[in-house]
Amino acid sequence: MAFARWFSTRGVAAAIVAGALAACAGGPSKGQEAPGQYSYSGGKLSGKEAASINKVWAAARTAVNELEFAVLEANKDAVGGRLRASRMNGVEVLVVLDYRADMLTDVSIQVGYFGDEEISRLVLERMEAQLRTGLNAAPSQDTPG
Repeated sequence: MAFARWFSTRGVAAAIVAGALAACAGGPSKGQEAPGQYSYSGGKLSGKEAASINKVWAAARTAVNELEFAVLEANKDAVGGRLRASRMNGVEVLVVLDYRADMLTDVSIQVGYFGDEEISRLVLERMEAQLRTGLNAAPSQDTPG
């Protein structure tokens, strides 16, 4: 009986230590994804792109146009961008970009108030296609519409 108690307390301690070590060495945590890796949480698809904010912005604008969403707001400066659009059913799509480095941009996509992972990933796929092809000429920063 004493051996079982000793083993179980040591086993629990070992499991805690092993779990802590795995958490430290287990790769990027939420919000620290490597470029090109995205996570969906809290209704938002978030990650990073290994591209300048200007290229990611152009890709986002092109993706929204290809999907025929109505642009409601399109604001960008050197350190961030906010692209708000509406689907034909009135559900809003929000793409937020944040500058991290010359070739690193944070990307967040939310569809509707509670989120829609499928549509968020569709927007991301269109953006990444533009980034891969490099055919995304930067659109003008004209007024939405």
